[in-house]
Amino acid sequence: MKLVRVHIFGYGKWEDRVWDISNNNNLSLFMGKNEAGKSTLMSFIQAVLFGFPKKGENQFIPVKTDKYGGSVSLLTEDYGSITIQRIKGNKVKGDVTVFFPEGQEGGEEELLSVLKGLDQHTFQGIFHFNLDGLNGLGNIHPEDLNQFLYDTGIGGAQQLTRLEKKFYSEMELLFKPRGKKTEMNLLLKELEGKKREKQRWEDRIAAYEQLKRDIKEREKKHNEVKKEWKITNDKINQVEKADMIFPLAKEWEQRRLWLKEGKSIALFPEKGLERLEALEHKRSEVVTLLKDENVKLAMLERDNQQLECHPFWKDLKREIEYIDKKNDVYQARKNDWKEYQLEKEHLSRKKNAIEKEWSTYEINFSRIVYHQTLKSQYDQIKEMSNTKQLYEQRLKEEIEKVTKEGREEEGEVVRIEQHLMSKEELALLKNKINEMEEKGDTKVQKLLIKERLNSSHRHHDKLVSQEKQQVSILGGLTGAFLLIALYGFLFSEGIITVIGAGFTLLFLMTVFLKRNAIFKQKKEQIKEQEVLQTQLRELDNETADKTSLEHWKREFEWENERRRQLEQLKNQLQRLTQKQDVLFKEWDELQEGKRNVQRELKEWAERYRLPLNLSFSLYDRLLESLEKWNAIEEQLFLLNGKMDTLYLELKEFEDMLEEIIKKTGLKKGNSVRESVQFLIQFYDREVEKGSRFQRIKEQIQLREESLLRLQHEKEQIEKEMDTLLRNAEVNNEEDFRRKAYHYEQQRIQEEEKNHYWIQMKTIFPDETLLMKSIQRLIYENYSPGIERKHLEEIVKKLELEMNTHLEEIATLKQEVTLLEQDGTYEEILLTFSQLNEELKTLAKQWATYSVGSQMIKHVKGIYERERQPAVIKKAEEIFQELTDGEYKRVYAPLGEERFIVEHKDGARYEPSQLSRGTCEMLYLAFRFALASLFSVKAPFPIIMDETLVNMDRTRRIRVVSFLNKFSKGRQILLFTCHHHIANEFQCEKIDMFQD
Repeated sequence: MKLVRVHIFGYGKWEDRVWDISNNNNLSLFMGKNEAGKSTLMSFIQAVLFGFPKKGENQFIPVKTDKYGGSVSLLTEDYGSITIQRIKGNKVKGDVTVFFPEGQEGGEEELLSVLKGLDQHTFQGIFHFNLDGLNGLGNIHPEDLNQFLYDTGIGGAQQLTRLEKKFYSEMELLFKPRGKKTEMNLLLKELEGKKREKQRWEDRIAAYEQLKRDIKEREKKHNEVKKEWKITNDKINQVEKADMIFPLAKEWEQRRLWLKEGKSIALFPEKGLERLEALEHKRSEVVTLLKDENVKLAMLERDNQQLECHPFWKDLKREIEYIDKKNDVYQARKNDWKEYQLEKEHLSRKKNAIEKEWSTYEINFSRIVYHQTLKSQYDQIKEMSNTKQLYEQRLKEEIEKVTKEGREEEGEVVRIEQHLMSKEELALLKNKINEMEEKGDTKVQKLLIKERLNSSHRHHDKLVSQEKQQVSILGGLTGAFLLIALYGFLFSEGIITVIGAGFTLLFLMTVFLKRNAIFKQKKEQIKEQEVLQTQLRELDNETADKTSLEHWKREFEWENERRRQLEQLKNQLQRLTQKQDVLFKEWDELQEGKRNVQRELKEWAERYRLPLNLSFSLYDRLLESLEKWNAIEEQLFLLNGKMDTLYLELKEFEDMLEEIIKKTGLKKGNSVRESVQFLIQFYDREVEKGSRFQRIKEQIQLREESLLRLQHEKEQIEKEMDTLLRNAEVNNEEDFRRKAYHYEQQRIQEEEKNHYWIQMKTIFPDETLLMKSIQRLIYENYSPGIERKHLEEIVKKLELEMNTHLEEIATLKQEVTLLEQDGTYEEILLTFSQLNEELKTLAKQWATYSVGSQMIKHVKGIYERERQPAVIKKAEEIFQELTDGEYKRVYAPLGEERFIVEHKDGARYEPSQLSRGTCEMLYLAFRFALASLFSVKAPFPIIMDETLVNMDRTRRIRVVSFLNKFSKGRQILLFTCHHHIANEFQCEKIDMFQD
């Protein structure tokens, strides 16, 4: 399985980012500084494969986009090229889609099939290496280091051992066979105490039930007495109520008798006296108003007789109103005429100023006929001149540009020609290249020669060793026989002397011959070594010549490139020369066109009687002045016509005004405005007189109507007063007042009687009971105080009996309380049952942990029997390579959860006795062994995050060499921020800041 493409839609800092590593080898290195996004990319790959992080973890939510997720593309053996896409969905893990090559799509089940059932924890433990695992080696206690490596050999991490320790810890917290403070031990002890207490209660049940029956009997008697006591108290309450209503009943009875004995007035007008007084007051006011109206009517008739109007003012009304209406128009026309006069003077001054401005050129503006044709012809000539001017400027710039480019191209041609080789030099260089290319590859020859040279060195060392060994043996034997010969010579033993001397000579001859033979072999080996060294140097020289070959090839290519450039420059220079000739020809044609424009301008000026040989700017000003002068002349003509029309209108209005003034007999004013004002004042006075006459007439009519209305109102009031007296059945106002007083007294007595009745009914809501109580209190000489004393004595007797019953009940309850001092029997039963249930729950928990612990042991046993030998074997091979053969064996003692490593000299060590660097190599060996064996099921890519950062250079080179070899069978993704580590890898490097 190989990761070929990563596309992040939005994840952490990455937004719409793509990494394509399909063309890379199996070993890819991602470079980036801290905070560059390496960890985000690694987290994204795992998130797509296994689901987004949960809430509470770092979910890498993007800040600048709403898109969350992305896709990874994999190349698999079973399915071919597939794409896995995971985006934000309803689930925390997100929605995943697997796209297969033939267009099919799948979800989580298909993804699980692609991953061969691999989960995220297994992936992190086997295929994801980071610095935390290596740093953890330095923080672990030496006693725990062996267990850590043992766990690494099982699953790449410590999850299984941590889970086993957790189960064991939870079991000990719940129960210990001889423990006293664990939860289950305490619960068992408490359960035994409750069982003994339950037995004691069962013995006391009989006496307890009898006391309960006695208490119920006493309580029944107490309730009967209490009921009688309550009835007696209710009677006392009734007596107290009767005592309370006694004064109210007396007052109520007095009002009842007063109403019964007096003469009752059945009918009388409601608020009759008030109504009578109101009508009298109203009649008085109406009489006063009648007198006032008569006086005002007489005054109005007198004022009306004194008014006198002009006899013809109504006939002049229309003419005066017309004059008044037209006066504003007249004043406006008058002002317009003045403004026209001022404008005429202003235009005349502007006209004179224009003529004065061009007086130097003796121009008679009145002779020049300015029209649109003159202006359009001039604009055409000017446009032609401007076009020629712009074209001249552009052509001038083009000529300068072409001239400059030509000079630059000539300089470049000269420069390139100076650097060109001669034809002889170029041919010699080409021959050298052909000769070097004919020679074969010397790499294999060098390897063979080096192997022969090393073999020769080893043979030479072997000869030296043999020489030393033979000399030492033969020298020892020669010395021994020489001593024997000396011994025989000293002690006159001729035979021994001869034998010793003979053997001594023999051994000396043997030593000489052996050394001579070995010396010849060594000489031959040295000669062979010199020959091989010479051959090796020659091959090295050829390698150096090969480096020169590359240089010569580049020189040859550069020479050809310079010749191509020179040819192009010459062609370009020829094109520039041709273009320059065309531009000079266009320049001559342009100058001739400019002269034609000047001739046309002169003809135009002569045609329209304008000064000759002026510049275009002066002609522009002259035409502008001509246009202004003609416009002013036209305005003056129109203005004179308007002023004549206004004069006729003003004259007509003044004549009409003078005629009306004569009709009214008024004096003519000093001005038209003053005369109009006199007419308006005359008209206003006459209108005011007419209006006042009309108002007085209307007021007289209103007064007469008001007199009739008041007279009618007076008669209506008198009718209402008669009706009020008839309703009260009296003949005059005095009788009416007396009857009204008596009716009021009757109403007051009735209200007081009702008031006392309501108060008594509040105390006695039942009317029947209330009437009986009033009858007893008023007419039967009933005394509530005597009856209350009798009832209170009965209450005291009942309370005494009730207290006796309560004391007996309290005594019995006290005995029951003594029996219940440790809680009731039901409570003990309930507690006993609850403790049993709690014990069962804890026992289930303990059993669960125990089964889990046994399962983990079973899994470890299976691992030790089936998987551990293969892991250890593979780890041993990798460990030998990573330590350059310093350690030759790794094994686990049977039945023990630990490892032993064996040095090449036979010494054995536990991991805690090794150096930190060697422990790191052992840890990596187990991790790579696990990944290698798991690859049989699914060769997932290995992700390594800063794994090599703390290693020394020697170990790091070994690990790099191993990774290069290991990556031939699977993909490895390396992440680092260190350039010195990246430079040690000969693989594709991906910059995290570049696409």
